[in-house]
Amino acid sequence: GDLSGRRAPWRWYVGSAGGSEDLGRLLKSVGLMSVPAQTPILLPLTARVLPRLVGRVEPVAGLHVSQVRDRPGMAAWVAARAASNGWGERTASAWLTMHLGLGFDEAEPLQHLVARLGGRPVGTATVFLDTDGTAGIYHIEVVPAARGKGIASWLTAAAIGLAADHDA
Repeated sequence: GDLSGRRAPWRWYVGSAGGSEDLGRLLKSVGLMSVPAQTPILLPLTARVLPRLVGRVEPVAGLHVSQVRDRPGMAAWVAARAASNGWGERTASAWLTMHLGLGFDEAEPLQHLVARLGGRPVGTATVFLDTDGTAGIYHIEVVPAARGKGIASWLTAAAIGLAADHDA
């Protein structure tokens, strides 16, 4: 279908095995808009930068960051993502269903973190642990009412710690 009436930015990633060189033109032809490329931050985990990073992050009273290990944890992760992004119930439900299907096992490459402030889910992070020793950090998001408190910094530090533990 034609998505041109929506005028919303979309992002797509194409890896080295990504198929057609015409993919960008094809996606634009159905109404998707290009957004500027993101510059990745590359960090050698062998440098063990986590202690230096945590030493620079201000404490956040009442903040608890934990790894998602069950359905309630995943529901909290999705709730925080939904609130951070302004998702409706349909989108949130689809994300919850998809990630519940992927599971929570420690051996899975996709690991999620949820930040709670006073018991309420207020932030998220996702770490993709690749088999080649690299890790990707995604979805560092904080709900609007909790922004500006340093929660994203703690989520980033926790995500780096999770990746470094995997690399050890």
